[in-house]
Amino acid sequence: MHGIAEKFRLDEEGRRSVERRGLVGHYVAGVYRTIARPVATRQIVLRAKLLAFLWGIDEVANFVERLPERYINPVLRAFGATVADSAVWGDGLRLATIHKSWFSNMQVGHMMFSGRRVLVDLSDEVTFGDYCTLGNDTSYVSHTDFAHSPLKDELFPVTVGPVRIGRGAFIGSNTMVTSGVTIGECAVIGGNSVVMKDIPPYCFAAGTPAKVIRELDRSKIPPFDDEQAFIIPEGTR
Repeated sequence: MHGIAEKFRLDEEGRRSVERRGLVGHYVAGVYRTIARPVATRQIVLRAKLLAFLWGIDEVANFVERLPERYINPVLRAFGATVADSAVWGDGLRLATIHKSWFSNMQVGHMMFSGRRVLVDLSDEVTFGDYCTLGNDTSYVSHTDFAHSPLKDELFPVTVGPVRIGRGAFIGSNTMVTSGVTIGECAVIGGNSVVMKDIPPYCFAAGTPAKVIRELDRSKIPPFDDEQAFIIPEGTR
């Protein structure tokens, strides 16, 4: 297979495709991506709009949770989100508190990579900068509401605030980021953490609540090209 790939001067992605599918399968898949997938994407978006018309935006959120990754970004954009084409979502994306703003409070940067079963609460703005990584089962909660609890009125009133994840940041699995929190550029959050306060750029933090443990060696981190930036969340640099 490597010889065939070299003969046809395929790039690295093409070589992997030939290894998986064979040469004929590779070109059949290419035709599908070029012709059939855009048609399928339009049909998925139309179906989502019909669901919103008939049963409301909550049903669209349920639909997104079941979608294959390649269709998620077009549906998010159709309901107001700002999402780079290169952003990648894992299975089971869950969107909450979307009744007023639909998905317009979400901004997702270039080359963002998300694990599985990520929860995004869109009560307020939630922004994921370029090149950030979201671990499996992480949550980004932009509001807290004790609902009908007697603790609500005096002790724990409703809080709402934006969540901002800086460029190149890494959020470890099973971590929760709470309302009003900004995580700085290239910050690393250890798994199973609860982030309740801002985390500065270029540091490692972990724990419940998360605390800064050490600073990262910036000399080992390549600088970003600001001219190519898609989303730089406010306050993360």
